[in-house]
Amino acid sequence: MDTSFALKDTPLPLSDTLKAVSSLPIDRNSFEMLAVLRNRMSRWEEALTASRCRKMQKADAASKLEDSAASPSCAARTYFIEVSFEMISDEAERKHLESLPTSLQLEPADVDRLKAAAKQILKESNKFQALLTDLE
Repeated sequence: MDTSFALKDTPLPLSDTLKAVSSLPIDRNSFEMLAVLRNRMSRWEEALTASRCRKMQKADAASKLEDSAASPSCAARTYFIEVSFEMISDEAERKHLESLPTSLQLEPADVDRLKAAAKQILKESNKFQALLTDLE
């Protein structure tokens, strides 16, 4: 957010004030939603792991094999991978992408820049790279 207005003697334009105020609930809700999603994914991972391990125990008991419930093969693993403009290190590029409208119609050059930014963010994401490794 541009805070250079604080250095000026003139009041902040109404449009800038409305933009700043209207984005606050969205930012707060986004943060809270991410926290909820992280929590739900963690619980889902635990429930899926427990279900898989129970099934393996039943299958092992039925076939009279040794207990494999402790085996990592029953453990589920989830990957919460965040992609955000905040992760773009080039400040000029980040500001340009943040200024794009939320629209289904963008200029082809802007679409290319968005795709390139997403590719770079995912390339630098440890969690995404772990997912790729685990899928191999």
